[in-house]
Amino acid sequence: MSEKHMDLDKATESTWAKVITRFVVPILLALLGTLCGLLLQDIRSGLADLSKAQQEQARDVSKVTGDVQLLNAKLDNGVIWRITELERRINHVEQATKTP
Repeated sequence: MSEKHMDLDKATESTWAKVITRFVVPILLALLGTLCGLLLQDIRSGLADLSKAQQEQARDVSKVTGDVQLLNAKLDNGVIWRITELERRINHVEQATKTP
């Protein structure tokens, strides 16, 4: 057991272990931090683009909704006019059949 303990002590006290813990680990952490920052920035720009697209779609939908309402109003007016004309014709035919 003491030999394994001595090997572990040697490994932790070796110059390579010191170099790795003092230089390599901080460099890796800095690289990972930079990479995560770039990824986060890319995600945020993607979300901003998506938000703009959604706003444009909302404007288009509201425009279409307004156009549909206008079309419905025109159709309603057309149907009312047609019904009025048909009633007028029916009244005319009824009056013609009543008078000999």
